Amino acid sequence: MDYIFRFVLIGDSTVGKTSILSRFVDDDFIASHNSTIGVDLKVNTITTGEKQVKIQLWDTSGAKRDPRFKTIAHSFYRGAHAVLIVFDISNQASFDRLPEWIEDAERYSVGSLKVIVGNKADLRDYTFPTPVSL
Repeated sequence: MDYIFRFVLIGDSTVGKTSILSRFVDDDFIASHNSTIGVDLKVNTITTGEKQVKIQLWDTSGAKRDPRFKTIAHSFYRGAHAVLIVFDISNQASFDRLPEWIEDAERYSVGSLKVIVGNKADLRDYTFPTPVSL
């Protein structure tokens, strides 16, 4: 293995973090998932040029307000190369809570890349969230 990267997916419950994980690792889409409890890990190895890259994807529970989440949050952020902060483009509340998720990512994963991901673009009737100051 030439490279190993650790990515963490965070965001509210039901924004589609598990669907992103399933699509990337298994090239599969399942419309309905059970809620992630705690954290789930999947690994995908890709080849680019002559290099092999192993990507560890950590799918976290969206239950941020659960005190058990807060006590373990710092452990799965540690060592992350990137944090994918996911929101549902058809759910204004998930967009409005982005600043909270960004704050957590900044606090627990200093130095990692932060990426905001708008998910569920496949929905037919949606409205883009109104801008907020991040």
